[in-house]
Amino acid sequence: DEKMLNIKVAWLTLNRMCNLRCDWCYASKTNFNPNTNMKFEDAIKAIDICSDLKVDHITLIGGEPTLYSRLVEVIQYCKKKGLKVTLVTNAVRLADKDYLDSLIQAGVDVFGISIKGENSQEYIKVAKVDRFNEVMTALDNLIERDCRFSTSMVKKKKNIPNIAKG
Repeated sequence: DEKMLNIKVAWLTLNRMCNLRCDWCYASKTNFNPNTNMKFEDAIKAIDICSDLKVDHITLIGGEPTLYSRLVEVIQYCKKKGLKVTLVTNAVRLADKDYLDSLIQAGVDVFGISIKGENSQEYIKVAKVDRFNEVMTALDNLIERDCRFSTSMVKKKKNIPNIAKG
């Protein structure tokens, strides 16, 4: 009696590049090397496998997947295969309305936004760069376009005191 696989969600890591430098990040071990990007053809094969296994939802991650040069094409292919798409991102690039619109038009169903701090100082402490205003603009852009999104934050000793105040 052969057991059937019943996988509903798959995660696909497209790259290790990132525009932040969070000290806990698993991608840092690759020095955010662009040579570690998944080949587009391999991404297509992985999506085909997911489709063949009757997966119905794919979560695209990185590094920072918005730095993957063929992200729009990957999303479009997922949609062609009937998959729902979640994009997990630090949201920095979503401050650019045109770029965000290209992702929406490609078919992203849900954005998972990883927030690194509650202000510019926290971003500098945690991510080594201040991208707070861009991320807040990105959230405004998502709300303005009525996108489905969720937010998350990694809790570390560096940011717990401020989270606990809230």
